[in-house]
Amino acid sequence: MTFVLSEKTIAAGYRVKEFEYIGSTNAEALQDAQTGEAGFVWYVTKDQRSGRGRRGREWSTQTGNLAATLLLVHDYSLEIAATLSFVAGLSLIEAVEQLLPDTQTRFQLKWPNDVLADGAKLSGILLESAILKDGRKALVIGIGVNVLHIPEGVPYAVSNLKDNGYSQGAEQLLQALAERFAVNFALWNDGQGLETIRTHWLRHAARVGEVIRVQSGGEVLEGVFSSIDAQGHLVLSLPQGRKQTISAGEVFFGTETR
Repeated sequence: MTFVLSEKTIAAGYRVKEFEYIGSTNAEALQDAQTGEAGFVWYVTKDQRSGRGRRGREWSTQTGNLAATLLLVHDYSLEIAATLSFVAGLSLIEAVEQLLPDTQTRFQLKWPNDVLADGAKLSGILLESAILKDGRKALVIGIGVNVLHIPEGVPYAVSNLKDNGYSQGAEQLLQALAERFAVNFALWNDGQGLETIRTHWLRHAARVGEVIRVQSGGEVLEGVFSSIDAQGHLVLSLPQGRKQTISAGEVFFGTETR
C-alpha cells in the first residue's frame, strides 16, 4: 500500500508526497516552500536518514516507522504558529486510539510535544519555520512515530506501536493522522479555537497534578504540573503557592534524564 489520504482529508484541501527514502521530510518541505509550494502537503516516508529532533538531536527512521511532515504557508505570528504543536500531538494520539480502540495501553501527551505509550516515548514532534521571498512564512510540522521499531542507545524509555498491539503499517497511521489533523486544524481556526484544542489536549496530558522537573533557561525547576495556559505554556506550582509559567523547556518525570 502506498500513502494515500482519505476522501475527507483530500476534500479539506490536503495533498501527500511520498518518498521511498529521504534525508529529512522537514528539510524537503522547507525547500519546496522556497520554490513556490503553497502548502497543505504531507511529506511522508518509511525510511528517513537524516531527520532532526528537538535541540538538534538526530531522529532517523528505521524502515517501517513513520516520518511525516506537514507544510503550511501562512501569515501567523510565531506565538500562534507554535501552538500547532498541540494540534499535531492531539491529532496523533486520537489517530492512535482510533486504530487501537481495544488496547490496554495508556497513551498520553507529554508537554510540549511527545506522545507516550505507558510512559515510554512513542513519537516526537518538531516545528520549524522559514521566511519566504514574498514575506510569508513556511511552517513545517514534523512527526516521527515508532511504528515497528524503537531507536537504540537513547537515555529514556521508548516504545513502538507494534509492541502495543498495532498490526497495520505506517500508511494506515498517516491516513488516520492526516484526517484527525484536518479536523483539529479547523477547530484551531487560525488560533481562535486554541482554547478548545487546549481542553482536548489536557484530557490526554501525562502527569497533571504530579511533581515533575522542567529544564528551562539554564535552570531546573521542580513542582506540580498544574496545567497549560491559554497560550500553551506549562504552568508549574512551586512551594509557597507560587506559580511559574514556562514557555519553552524540557520535562522530566521521576528519575528520568536525557
